[in-house]
Amino acid sequence: MPVDRFWQTPLDSYEKPKVSVVITTRNEHPVLYVSIFSSLEELQHWGYPVEFVVVSNLDTDLTPDILEYRFRRWIEIGRMRVIRFNEKASVDVARNRGAEAAKGDVLLFSDAHVSYKIGTLHGMIQGWLKHKGMWHTCINCWGDTEGTRLHGYDLTLEQNFWGNLSFHVPGWARVDGRLYPYTIPMAGHAAVLMGREEFWDVGGFHEGFKCYAGGESYLSLKWWLFGKQVWLFPDGLVRHDNLGINVQRSEDGTLSFGRKYAWTNDDLWFNLMLAAYTIGGEAWLERVHEGIRRQCNGVEVYLENVRVMRDSVIETGREDRERIMARQQVSLDELLEREPWNIP
Repeated sequence: MPVDRFWQTPLDSYEKPKVSVVITTRNEHPVLYVSIFSSLEELQHWGYPVEFVVVSNLDTDLTPDILEYRFRRWIEIGRMRVIRFNEKASVDVARNRGAEAAKGDVLLFSDAHVSYKIGTLHGMIQGWLKHKGMWHTCINCWGDTEGTRLHGYDLTLEQNFWGNLSFHVPGWARVDGRLYPYTIPMAGHAAVLMGREEFWDVGGFHEGFKCYAGGESYLSLKWWLFGKQVWLFPDGLVRHDNLGINVQRSEDGTLSFGRKYAWTNDDLWFNLMLAAYTIGGEAWLERVHEGIRRQCNGVEVYLENVRVMRDSVIETGREDRERIMARQQVSLDELLEREPWNIP
């Protein structure tokens, strides 16, 4: 069912499952408060029971200490848990740690630098209650107008096993001038919602992921391979800080922004190859591997590093690849040929 042509977001007489808001943070205090209070006001407005699980992933700005002090009363009553995950830098593995601690029926994985339009989370939750599956919403950047809404990803699997943010809306998703919830292949994870039991049923994020990237394509495509669906709630909007909170002014008066954390190309490449291998097998791994090799511009030391990385990916992902193959209803190539998210 690629589009729900009869969707109406209920204003009363609706189920209210408990929601676990899982926020991973790395040196994002105090903008983190925007994510916490924006989602709290939205969920309390509609009457949902809510808890916050904040996972500090190698924070060096005292974020977990500050939260444990300032939100100590929330912690006492069970509204917030603060988890220190310092084993390695990995947003997706940190999300696994948050999901392990969560007690809600619904998981909302939220970035630490987003805000929500009223009605967004309510619509996503009610959509999940009706259809299950994974739920996204539209996104734009802080300061942009709502006319700049982005609707999921255009796939770029052949290039980097990822996707590009897109303004594209399939024609069949619009009914009598209105957009109703419809299925998509994948989207970004600034805010993504799903059932807690279903998240663990598909195995969560891969524990081998490094700092950044790979998790979006990995989880979404695994969802589809297992016969599940990924949905977009187009009436909602998550606003995303795309610049960062580390601000400096140059001599000419220009402001520059940046994150207080970083990732390396090696981590990025490893994650993309790991997602390609576990989801698509060695043929897909080779496509991504060759694309990365082309970026090395023939420098032998870089090429050797990528080759070693490729071998490590196979070792890290072999067991998961076997589990996915044993459970998938179609192969990745068959999935991309059928495009079940794009059938009106």
